[in-house]
Amino acid sequence: MTEEQLETLVDELNSDPGSSKFILTQIDVDIFFGTVWFNLPWENQTEYRGDKYYFINRLDCGFVGAVEATNSEMHAYLKPNFRGKGIMSTALRETILPHTFWYNQTEKCRVTIDQNFHEKRFAEIEKSALLAGFKDKNGIVDHLFEYFAYKNDYSEFTKTEGISNRVTEKEFRFLHDRINTINAQLQYMKERYEILFHEEDKLVSSIIADIEQFEFRYDDKIRTKL
Repeated sequence: MTEEQLETLVDELNSDPGSSKFILTQIDVDIFFGTVWFNLPWENQTEYRGDKYYFINRLDCGFVGAVEATNSEMHAYLKPNFRGKGIMSTALRETILPHTFWYNQTEKCRVTIDQNFHEKRFAEIEKSALLAGFKDKNGIVDHLFEYFAYKNDYSEFTKTEGISNRVTEKEFRFLHDRINTINAQLQYMKERYEILFHEEDKLVSSIIADIEQFEFRYDDKIRTKL
């Protein structure tokens, strides 16, 4: 993902933090982690997908940066006014990389820096990566370099004490309504199948029963977070 695309995500999150597109949880005082859905399943049933991201928040400034995190590679962006202050390298070193190694159960993570694309900022970006703990610089081609971070070089991730992950009543209603919608749609499919084929759809009946049990467990779990 390009810097421009990451910048767009940060701006969208700041303008509408309650958007269904973002499913985030706070993992540190100023770091949020979660899934960004580029096409919501109920809006586009053939091309929906969700990818994992970290977002950096600064008090009174909103979200100022983002890190796209695949299983073994990262792409980062920080708003210009916040660069050169160690914000990204500190976030990566102290929280994001330890969490990535814990969450993905991987041993190393890779970043690449294109010297041609980042010509004016190459030294700055490379310094940030090195301060974050990336090393073993390797030239892929003349202008493209890769760097690696290794799990053993970082402290083990532990959930920060005092971080609040309360669920709002709005979020609870949204999740509850989605489960009810899925249940109702399956009930409809079951009825159509049984009318058309004159037999019970045991598989869908079993799924419906599982979803009803899931709904009870989900409600109980979420209510503890309200």
